[in-house]
Amino acid sequence: GTIQVSVSQRQTLDQTAAVKTDVYGDYYNADTRTLLSILKLAGEPHDYVNMNTLQNEHRVSKSAYQAVNPSGQIPTMLEGSYKILGGNNA
Repeated sequence: GTIQVSVSQRQTLDQTAAVKTDVYGDYYNADTRTLLSILKLAGEPHDYVNMNTLQNEHRVSKSAYQAVNPSGQIPTMLEGSYKILGGNNA
């Protein structure tokens, strides 16, 4: 059979599908590579923002990344209003 979806349910589904996933990390970091691999295997579209840890891009105060993750640790994944912090962010 077919599934009936109301207009409001359809709008909710469309909004959910439009949520963008951003991953901040350094490809030479094992946790970042693991996260990127999982997203790729799951077929989850995402944008990757490379943070060069050798140049301390993730720790520079007042950087755009500090607004995303004040601890400066990587990786960080943003999806809509949800934020998943990597490292020792307890």
